[in-house]
Amino acid sequence: MTVPERQRTTDGSSSSRVLRKRNIDRSVSSSQQPAQSVIIVIVSPVAYDVVNMCHGSQANHDCSTLTYDGHNFAILILINDFISFQATAELEKKEYDLTPLKESKLPIIWVLGGPGSGKGTQCDKIVKKYGFTHLSTGDLLRNEVQSGSERGQKLNKIMEQGELVPLDAVLGLLTEAMLANVNSSKGFLIDGYPRELEQALTFEKQIAECSTILNFDVSPDTMTTRLLHRAQTSGRVDDNAETIKKRLDTFIKHSKPVIEHFSDKCKTIDAERDPTEIFKDVEACLDILQAAA
Repeated sequence: MTVPERQRTTDGSSSSRVLRKRNIDRSVSSSQQPAQSVIIVIVSPVAYDVVNMCHGSQANHDCSTLTYDGHNFAILILINDFISFQATAELEKKEYDLTPLKESKLPIIWVLGGPGSGKGTQCDKIVKKYGFTHLSTGDLLRNEVQSGSERGQKLNKIMEQGELVPLDAVLGLLTEAMLANVNSSKGFLIDGYPRELEQALTFEKQIAECSTILNFDVSPDTMTTRLLHRAQTSGRVDDNAETIKKRLDTFIKHSKPVIEHFSDKCKTIDAERDPTEIFKDVEACLDILQAAA
């Protein structure tokens, strides 16, 4: 790989002389290549400070300094970050014809509730009675990855690096699923989405307006108890006390702004009760929605 050691800086402060390029020998067989990918970038110390602030002290990089021709430089070594950036950059944003969806005027319902709130059970009941299409962003992502498509491979690369899937990619999967079911569905249940206010606002801007929000309200103690009970048979690694607390804290922190911003269309339902009693409140909400359509 050939890497230029230095070129003129953007502020013109560097010498006009351009250094010869230095060849970095990477004659390692593919079987001997390290699991982590490394990219070396030579930047000014100021630029390094910017990178450090963006990534935080736990960033996956190291830094050394050098002086050449009276100028200081930072040698920034990025590990893995470049791979995630490259995979994200390769995800093309698609354009969709949303005319069928907008003309259908089908209700779009966001289903909110923390882990262990029982929203999955209620979604099953809604699908059975009202004929709505149940869409989970988690399921859509898993299905795309398992399909082996080019997009699925890129998404898998991003998730393997521990990065968040870009919002545009999630919205694309939701849009495609809604368009695929628009002629047969009586409405859409978007389960576990939005997770934060930005996602909600972007959905309404790029896809369609949400008709109503079902927010299944359960105390953290109850959700923790339910999840720990589920852990006895689920085999899920995230069903442990420490991880559950983090998940609940994250949900509460990010969902509250959504509920407050859309308070006029949000129906909060006490989900501490028996599922049958909970569904009676769901029915009351959806029956009003259908009557107004």
